[in-house]
Amino acid sequence: MPKVQKQIADFSSFSQICHLKAFYPFDSAPVALSNAMSALEGKATEELVNFLTEYLPLNKKSKFKLGLSDNKLAQNLNEVLEVKTTTSAVVLELMRGLREHFVTFLKSEEFADEDLEKSRLGLGHAFSRNQISLDVNRNDKPIIQSINLLELLDKDINTFSMRVKEWYSWHFP
Repeated sequence: MPKVQKQIADFSSFSQICHLKAFYPFDSAPVALSNAMSALEGKATEELVNFLTEYLPLNKKSKFKLGLSDNKLAQNLNEVLEVKTTTSAVVLELMRGLREHFVTFLKSEEFADEDLEKSRLGLGHAFSRNQISLDVNRNDKPIIQSINLLELLDKDINTFSMRVKEWYSWHFP
């Protein structure tokens, strides 16, 4: 594991252990969001299954393991594609390295760092909005926040009144 962590830091050493074979950009933000939500639920989407069947050697003689970060998605892909999957700590480190050196792997002018950051930020915001809209307790949150605010105000008023009383006693004993 420490050996993998050292190799991730530098792109030249990381590119010796990891190669980008294929890349499939999503057509639109809603498609990316639906794929992210499905991955969160542990379900393989049609786009993911098609991509993996096109680029993985799925014959019986090839011996490989598909590395994934989510256990539910790994089990689902294991059932759908009949592929051996793994979710080890080394896989997580390799995925961290892929995220870090992703733009360098692409080596394309059509994907700049700024474009990638904008798309990540947009997908992150859409993902969070979607998660909040699916939250069953979303109607209770304003009430809970109001109660917490009242408790905080009560605490602050008590603290300030104690300070005023203390300061008053210093000047007018």
